[in-house]
Amino acid sequence: MNSNIIINIPHSSTYIPEPFLERVAINKEELQQEVELLTDLYTDDLFANKDCNIIRADISRIVCDMERFRDDSKEQMSNVGMGVIYTQTSKGKKLIEFDSEYRNTILKEYYDSYYNKFEELTSSILNRYGRCIIIDGHSFSVELLKRLGIPYKNSPDICIGFDDEFCDSDILNILKQHFEKNGLAVALNYPYVGSIVPNRYYNKKDSRVKSLMIEVNKSIYLDDNNQKNANYSKIKIIIQKAIKKVLLHEKNITVNEIER
Repeated sequence: MNSNIIINIPHSSTYIPEPFLERVAINKEELQQEVELLTDLYTDDLFANKDCNIIRADISRIVCDMERFRDDSKEQMSNVGMGVIYTQTSKGKKLIEFDSEYRNTILKEYYDSYYNKFEELTSSILNRYGRCIIIDGHSFSVELLKRLGIPYKNSPDICIGFDDEFCDSDILNILKQHFEKNGLAVALNYPYVGSIVPNRYYNKKDSRVKSLMIEVNKSIYLDDNNQKNANYSKIKIIIQKAIKKVLLHEKNITVNEIER
């Protein structure tokens, strides 16, 4: 544990296990297209940092989405078939046939396991540093926004998402100013809103935990075939420097707290 920062990467994996493939209701080509659209491609590389603690989902979000509430009654996206376990594609087509046994197995094996690790890591950081910063690493495409009916006009290069109760205004300003100084258009809570906090700390409104989401517009680092474009290395460096600035900010805070 080199710092009090967690980088959460929930949507970079394209891995789909056999139990899902046995139940899928769309053809192979449709599935591949859907996975490519939904996956935050290369975010595990863009946000990789040896000085931070990395939490990464090892399964595609199309199978189990770690950024959804476990209970569909609390999850707004379940209304369009994209709750914790997707039942529909982004076009509203039936995605998978499953029963409660399948759902419970997937949740226990992937979702619960993910959050157990997330909460344990957060707890360890709080015990050591007294403060935990979560950077929620994502990317987004305008095409998916269109399909889901989410406002997309004037989509920024970078969206910084946060919940007021878990936002650190200093870090928010550091990130916003850094991206803008590097020529990127930044929007706050648009087109996506909020940032992940493990349930244990979310429910308690624990002020020691702060979380900010960084959403990178896919168009600035991918080409039309979803491959890295000529701008990729530049965007990665910009993101890495942003993380470094947060690390330096937190190092100053935690050192000062320890010396008191």
